[in-house]
Amino acid sequence: MNVRGSTFLVTGASGGIGHATATELARRGGRLIVCGRDANALEKVRGEAAALGTTARAFTGDLATAQGVRDLADSVLHAGVVPDAIVNVAGQLSFSPLEAEDAETAERLFHVNVLAPIEFARVFTPVFKKRGSGLLVNVGSIFGSIGFPYFATYSATKFALRGFSEALRRELKGSGVRVSYVAPRATRTGLTRLFGRMADAMKMAVDEPNVVAEKIVKTIERDCDVSYFGFPECLFVRINALLPGFVDKALVAKAAKMRPFAEEAACLH
Repeated sequence: MNVRGSTFLVTGASGGIGHATATELARRGGRLIVCGRDANALEKVRGEAAALGTTARAFTGDLATAQGVRDLADSVLHAGVVPDAIVNVAGQLSFSPLEAEDAETAERLFHVNVLAPIEFARVFTPVFKKRGSGLLVNVGSIFGSIGFPYFATYSATKFALRGFSEALRRELKGSGVRVSYVAPRATRTGLTRLFGRMADAMKMAVDEPNVVAEKIVKTIERDCDVSYFGFPECLFVRINALLPGFVDKALVAKAAKMRPFAEEAACLH
């Protein structure tokens, strides 16, 4: 897809990867529809887009409920704005032992990480089909291919998003509507505060949001169906698919060292 002149709806644009992705799209001449919970942060994105010579329209909303997602999608459509692509970046994270995680946390993660992208696809796919073109980009995670201890619910949501993206891509083949799934490794955002000390102690590679954003936009430009970011994480994804027992041994060995950090993070929720 040619970014210049195209319109992109970016969720989670209030901060982190979403903000960085919106900025990168604007830098390459894309028009923006930015969505998030923080109106002031969205105004900042609008100002940055204007400084880069493009436009951005902002819509505030909460993706943690089905009604919130529908209200946000309806607001965009009722404003007469039809994006060329939707980039589902908004995400929630939980890093804790499962027994320390409450049901409300799990429900929120599934609403934001899985059900919101599904609902956006349900609303906008008929619009894209009628036009004969459109792109749905779902930002997952390496943890959507490798189940990581103390990220059980988060991993489950990203596995679900990956499966949804794969199935919908096959369903929409030939319709003019494309589905892309991108999987970054750990990224340094506001969510990292929950596991930052663990990442440092375990020498886990953590990318900056602008690095991830640039790779997301390159994936869009190159019309890739699936992209994984980071080495050796990409290699581990392949090994886990073929020899999960081998990866089991490596991660189980790390789990004991991770648990104190996960218990500490659980207290911060």
